[in-house]
Amino acid sequence: LVPPGHWLLIQGSVPFRATLQMQNAECRMRNENGRAIHVQSIAVGDGQIACFQPRETATDAELILERYAAASQHIAAAIRFLSPTPSSSSSFSSSDLVLLTNGIGGMARLCVDLGRVNSKYDCVLGANLNSSVPVDRHVFVKRLRAWVNANGFLSPLNVKNLASFAAGPPAVWQFVANAGDGRTVEIELRAEMLEGKNTTVFHFARPTAERACGKQLSVEADVRLTVRFDIEDRNFHQETRHTGGADHHFSTNTHEIRNCIGFALTPAPDRQLRVFANSGEYHSQPEWCENIPHPVEQSRGQPGSGDAYSPGWFELPLPKGANVMLVATAETAGLPPSEFQIFDLKLEMAETGDAFGNQLLRAARQFVVRRGKGKTVIAGYPWFLDWGRDTFIACRGLLAAGMIDEVRQILLTFAKFEKDGTLPNAIFGDNAFNRDTSDAPLWFALVCEEIANFGKDGVSPSLTSSKKMGRRHGVPPTDDFYSVLVDENGRTIRDVLTSIATNYAKGTPNGIRMEADSALIWSPGHFTWMDTNFPAGTPREGYPVEIQALWIRLLRQLEKISATGSATGQRGGKSFGVPPSGGKAANEHQGRVNAELQTVSAEQKKWRELADRATASFEKLFWLEERGYYADLLIA
Repeated sequence: LVPPGHWLLIQGSVPFRATLQMQNAECRMRNENGRAIHVQSIAVGDGQIACFQPRETATDAELILERYAAASQHIAAAIRFLSPTPSSSSSFSSSDLVLLTNGIGGMARLCVDLGRVNSKYDCVLGANLNSSVPVDRHVFVKRLRAWVNANGFLSPLNVKNLASFAAGPPAVWQFVANAGDGRTVEIELRAEMLEGKNTTVFHFARPTAERACGKQLSVEADVRLTVRFDIEDRNFHQETRHTGGADHHFSTNTHEIRNCIGFALTPAPDRQLRVFANSGEYHSQPEWCENIPHPVEQSRGQPGSGDAYSPGWFELPLPKGANVMLVATAETAGLPPSEFQIFDLKLEMAETGDAFGNQLLRAARQFVVRRGKGKTVIAGYPWFLDWGRDTFIACRGLLAAGMIDEVRQILLTFAKFEKDGTLPNAIFGDNAFNRDTSDAPLWFALVCEEIANFGKDGVSPSLTSSKKMGRRHGVPPTDDFYSVLVDENGRTIRDVLTSIATNYAKGTPNGIRMEADSALIWSPGHFTWMDTNFPAGTPREGYPVEIQALWIRLLRQLEKISATGSATGQRGGKSFGVPPSGGKAANEHQGRVNAELQTVSAEQKKWRELADRATASFEKLFWLEERGYYADLLIA
């Protein structure tokens, strides 16, 4: 990858000739010798160099080297010259996925090729049935299949007649289907999950005659959709199989909804699905879809297919200028019609003027979800829940996007989990016993420092559009973040950070500990990034480089906030009070203040000395002079 405005330098030990074979029309526009640029190396010192000048536009190319040596005479590699401005790709393939989420841990993961399934984790509705925290999702709807009958010509709505696609959210498909005699019918599909609800909404629409393109059908022509939902009733990690038991389960628990166009699956009071339309007809006609391919699982040696049940189909008339809505929901309570409105993506773009920045922001927000009264971050869809390390690394990007209030809630949520210097590595529902991480508490501390400094003296990990986004999604905190109460015991963020550092220094229950002489942190195996076992990506048991950097940063932070407490007459967020005007009371007050200041001064000195010792040890033990970089790990 060659950044914009950069030269491409090639160095070699023997003379060579280099060719840059352009793979787009740029070379023809610039009359560059038949789409290829050639350079000859020149001698510099003991070697040879050649270079290509910066490109003005983004382009792909192949770099071909002809080396004048006995071996390895021809070498080729792909080169991409990057655009000076970011852009979202408008291209798509049949296997591409779109992710929709609801802010409570549920998701829809749909193929751009509507009706296609790549994995058992693809679904129209993967609900989080826990009322307060993220848990494994429950798959109710595997996929949606749709066909358009345009004046007697039947066409599936899939990638073969897909004109354009936008990932959103909301996701938008623009189909152009054959209607015979050179005529076409245009259909727009918009899909979104409702915030805070296990509900996926689909809107099908046809443009009016004035907005339609190409050779159109007459206004009187009959155009209607046929839509089937293939349903399941399983945990995310399981499979559905067409057996006698499964057939009985779905046939006895599925029924039409009274006074509504649709059906319901009601196997239990707290596990229900309703699928309905706002117009058209529903026809009960059960069928099983067997051996739906799961190529992703098959490539991993797992079962390569699954089955799904479809209780019937929707018939939805769609004249010009009309629209129809389909809803799949696991909510047991009724939802008002206003809940099903999908916002206008183009309108939002027009209001902000930053399409790429908004795309990044929408993508980031998909991962922030509810945990009790606070917030957390899903480490990755489809199967991860909330992990400590991933959450705090993500928080730095969320701060840059202006999501300050969300980051505050995340930090306070995890601060409650701090115990003996440890934080959860992963949380499974309410189970936070997995604390096998040495970096999560340190990343937590770093984010605390950054949010505490956000907006102060120009300190802000901001993107170019963060000021605008900050106004929309949060405001910098005005209080002392270190003094914010964490729990009912009166602990503050400052207390939590102090507990982490103190326990790292003396040793945590899960085996993290500081080596006294060097003040560096020893970490058990698989307690930091690359914590894979099969295979182990990089060895991490010992003294990992990233742990030392984060540890020193925490010590410096504690040194700083101890000094702040000393300077302001505060410690742990508690004021020493207004001094009396004189006499014995004034002397006693001043004595208390002096004692507190001595304590703060001693605390500040302790953290400074530890930080200085750790820094000196880091420079002495990690720096590899002969190689010019720091070691990744000290195995000791």
